[in-house]
Amino acid sequence: MRKSFHEVVVEDVPDDDEVGKDQTKEDGGPSNIVDIAHELEVVQMTKFREKRLKELRQVKKQEMEDICSEEGITYVKLDQAKADVAEIRARRDYAAWLKEKDVVDDDEDRELHYYTSAEDVDDA
Repeated sequence: MRKSFHEVVVEDVPDDDEVGKDQTKEDGGPSNIVDIAHELEVVQMTKFREKRLKELRQVKKQEMEDICSEEGITYVKLDQAKADVAEIRARRDYAAWLKEKDVVDDDEDRELHYYTSAEDVDDA
């Protein structure tokens, strides 16, 4: 005869005073829409930065010095200059992305028709 132990799982039920508190997910992820939006923006900025670093990967010293003068920064070392230029350009890309995103959101809002009463719905 074989003896075995079975695991019993007990769920944690929050107290009444803990129900209204802002709680994070069990995996440590964001818990509200603001955190999620911020996380998405950070991811987008990282994508822009990585794209710009990839573009600058093969750039040589002389060309990098010219790029630095165009961007208005001082050339110190090649790797540092690439990182700085990538950051500047990524911020520009991000700002353009936000502006484009706002324009798209505004266009979507203009297409919506809001009615204040049942009479307005019948007239449309």
